[in-house]
Amino acid sequence: MSLNFLIRAALFLIVGLLLAFSALAAPDEEVRLSADSLVFDREQGDVKAEGDVLILQGEIELRSDQARWDEKNGDIYCDGSVRMNSPQGIVTADSLTYNFQTGRGEMANGQIAMPGRIYLSGSKIETLGKNSYKIVDGRFTSCAGERPTWSFGAQQIDVNLGHFAQAKNARFYIFDLPVLYLPYLAFPAKTERSSGFLMPTVGSSSRRGTQISIPWYQVLSVDQDATLTLDSMSRIGVGTGLEYRYFINTVRPARLSGNYVTGIDGEPDRYLVEWQHDGFLSGDTRLVINSQYVNSDDYLELFGGSSQEYTSDSVRSDLYLSKLWGKTNLTGLARYTRGLTQNTSTVLQTLPQIGLTVVPQRFLATPLVTALEIDWSNFWRQTGTTGSRLRLLPTLSTDALSTRYLNVLPAIAWREQFYRVDAESHRIGRPEASLTIGNRLARIYRRPDDLTALRHALELQLKYLYAPGVDTTDIATFDLYDDFSEINRLHLFLDNRWTTRQKSEDGLSIYRDFVNLRLSVDYDLHEQRRSLSLPDENRHPFSPLFTELEIRPFERVYLRTDVATDIDEKPGQMEGLAVWGGINDQAGNGLLLNYSYKRTDFEFFSIGVDLAFMAPFYANYEGRFDLQENQTLDYRTSLEYRSGCWSVSGSWSERPGDRTFAINFSLSNITGKKLSPLTDPLNRWF
Repeated sequence: MSLNFLIRAALFLIVGLLLAFSALAAPDEEVRLSADSLVFDREQGDVKAEGDVLILQGEIELRSDQARWDEKNGDIYCDGSVRMNSPQGIVTADSLTYNFQTGRGEMANGQIAMPGRIYLSGSKIETLGKNSYKIVDGRFTSCAGERPTWSFGAQQIDVNLGHFAQAKNARFYIFDLPVLYLPYLAFPAKTERSSGFLMPTVGSSSRRGTQISIPWYQVLSVDQDATLTLDSMSRIGVGTGLEYRYFINTVRPARLSGNYVTGIDGEPDRYLVEWQHDGFLSGDTRLVINSQYVNSDDYLELFGGSSQEYTSDSVRSDLYLSKLWGKTNLTGLARYTRGLTQNTSTVLQTLPQIGLTVVPQRFLATPLVTALEIDWSNFWRQTGTTGSRLRLLPTLSTDALSTRYLNVLPAIAWREQFYRVDAESHRIGRPEASLTIGNRLARIYRRPDDLTALRHALELQLKYLYAPGVDTTDIATFDLYDDFSEINRLHLFLDNRWTTRQKSEDGLSIYRDFVNLRLSVDYDLHEQRRSLSLPDENRHPFSPLFTELEIRPFERVYLRTDVATDIDEKPGQMEGLAVWGGINDQAGNGLLLNYSYKRTDFEFFSIGVDLAFMAPFYANYEGRFDLQENQTLDYRTSLEYRSGCWSVSGSWSERPGDRTFAINFSLSNITGKKLSPLTDPLNRWF
């Protein structure tokens, strides 16, 4: 038996012992061995290597002070500062023994550092198979270092790699101090996503009582996972929630979830069902579902996580289908709305609406452009007028009058609508015309290095719309399409846009609209000609002047304002104002501001702050304020401490009728929040 063969066998078995890892280099890869001394004893059947032993094969590197192979009983021994590096992790030990005939082995004072920040150690580690072993007097943690912040310890830990590790009579240690006894413990021994319990959240609410939430995370496949949650609320009841996430034939991650709360002490049962899906069934057939339904009017008031939810006056379910054939698009829509502040029986439902759109296209070789819109809608409700409507809108336009410097686009259309209401049929129609005149100018400013460029685009457009008024006394009114009032209006639109182009390090062009200013106003010719019925009555032909300004000087900084200014009765008086602003440094610090104002109606202000500069302490604050009534509407604040392998957070929130406190403690890789690769974290700033 050759020396090279024995060295190869020894290496294969040493690596096999280090057992926690399954992917070994192919046996035919080159083996390189170095040591201060290498001796082969044919009579004893031993191969001995001593002094700075190094064995290399593929991506595996094994070091020890000495190694010995016993051919008679099949044992291999490594002793003194044993260390192996491989793609599967790092193993260190004082010594190890392995028998390739039985597949069993033993490691003394061993430590295993697995990918994904999982660390195992024990005074003795026995191998029971390729991926299974027993740890005696062992510890488990996700904290690096010789003295981890936390760890679980037990007299014996049984590990099945790729599945779970289990321990009986375990203790939870803070540093080396035992603080919690657990009769049984199971934790994932995996480096990829794994199923298991997440850390419970406990808290107290003045409306819901003492709260305990226990979630279970379940991996279903590469593109599917789910979270099952059990909630106990001492004043409301017990809730059971399921959230299923998938990325199957969708353009973005989809989510189907539900929650059922069994009421106690006279509280009713409440439930919520939600479905968000956007994907393709086959070919160009697209299915979009955005559905939410609750059975009780106060569900969102009780459990809504944001002000937008718990102040909602309705919930809506939409199912949308579309099929594209070239320049023709067939669509279908079903919409059901449940009222939370009004009787749902009177809410008009669209069940269903079917539409056909032919986008503008040139007619043969002529300068004429044709377009067509057709839709049929069925309107239903339990109480009130119901019926159906067929709407036809063919359009004819031309660009023959346009020149190089001026776009002139006249268009004519005929709007015809057919109704079937209470077993009676009605029909109404009228011509509609428009004339659009405008142009778009652009100039590009370049730096000498040609790496940065600035483009300024200016667009000015004047549009005239006309349609005669038609008597609609006998026509049911379902939505805005049923309005046949006279239209005789001018619309002026001005758009200023500044766009930057920069080259990235890999040579790609990055564009950003860093300033965009829009002005628009309407002038109603019909209102200008209207007869005055009272001596002190005034005409109001001008709409408010709408100004929109959006500024993005940097990638993570933006400011937007929408202003409506009266130019009719009281020129210069502000009718409405909305301001949004935000900044995020990508390090966890961020600021979000919003101000909304409508004259004589409301004035609100909201703020959101994320602070990470105090790391490892992280703070968050969100609040809404009614400036007209000079009162706080709601707020939420939280503080979190994050260590390298654990975190603890507490939050306090207050809103009308409820005060809530919650606390959460998580251990990295064990009980912390599992971030599903199916759901991108919500970017709350942009």
